[in-house]
Amino acid sequence: MKKVLSNRWLQMAFPLLLLILCVIIFSALTGGRFLSQSNISAIYEQGLIVAISAVGIAFIYTTGNIDMSVGSIIMLAGIMGGRTWETTDSTALMFLVTFAAGAVMLYLNNVLSAVLGLRTVMAAILMMNIYNAVGAELLGAESISIYRAVRDIGKSNARLYIALLLFIVCLVAFHLTRLGRELRFTGGNERCAATVGINNKKIIAVGYLFAAAAVGIACVFTLIRNGNISSVASSMGSDLMLATVLGGMSIFGGHKSNCYSGVIGAFTVVILSNGLLMLGVSNTLIQGVRGVLFLVIVYLSSEHPDTLPSRNQFS
Repeated sequence: MKKVLSNRWLQMAFPLLLLILCVIIFSALTGGRFLSQSNISAIYEQGLIVAISAVGIAFIYTTGNIDMSVGSIIMLAGIMGGRTWETTDSTALMFLVTFAAGAVMLYLNNVLSAVLGLRTVMAAILMMNIYNAVGAELLGAESISIYRAVRDIGKSNARLYIALLLFIVCLVAFHLTRLGRELRFTGGNERCAATVGINNKKIIAVGYLFAAAAVGIACVFTLIRNGNISSVASSMGSDLMLATVLGGMSIFGGHKSNCYSGVIGAFTVVILSNGLLMLGVSNTLIQGVRGVLFLVIVYLSSEHPDTLPSRNQFS
């Protein structure tokens, strides 16, 4: 069983096969309604946002670190952008503020982690609570409608071109440069990486720069997709973790990490949630299904080497 699960070709093909299988099953169970133009459009809109975030967050996951605050960041950045638009009536300024706020908030997690000596997951949880509190204070139970500002932009292909450009830049940086190699080495074992001259804090900080840019773009794309802003944080943090494992990459980092798995996994996550909703499954139960699926895949994809020490054994 272990040999089958560790087969390289199976690991590469499984995420795509799972995506195709989900489409076939939900198409059959919904009598073809799943493949309607409106539903495909909805899957594309949401999947694109998750995919963009996943490509950037891969630079963090690769190092063995986890950041769950993305949903709260998108919410608060959207509120700040929406308030800017209400004040200035400038769509360009709204997008600029939203992008900058999202990128700065995510990178602030890394700064806090470095200053206080915390693991990034702890710093992210702390900041996530702060972002939620600030969002509730700034907007409360109100909502901001920005449909007038984004309705024409939502009809263009600009977002797709930006997403493709981001993907190409991240792909090159991650797989064809020294940065990607050092990120994977750090994720495999921080102590070993340090002994060969890699500055772990510095390389993680650089990885956060790529993640910050991707999340900033995702914040803007969320505004365009929704056309409405509220103080309710999305489930993007858990979506990204599930997208990563469904895409075939371990959230524990290491030498097998890549920045493209999350793209396939992102659309699998969206298709799974969308299909279950169309079948009448409650949102609460869907979250349970996603959680169980996440645990099963993490367990099956976890490696337990017999001779080589893990990144945690040197802690």
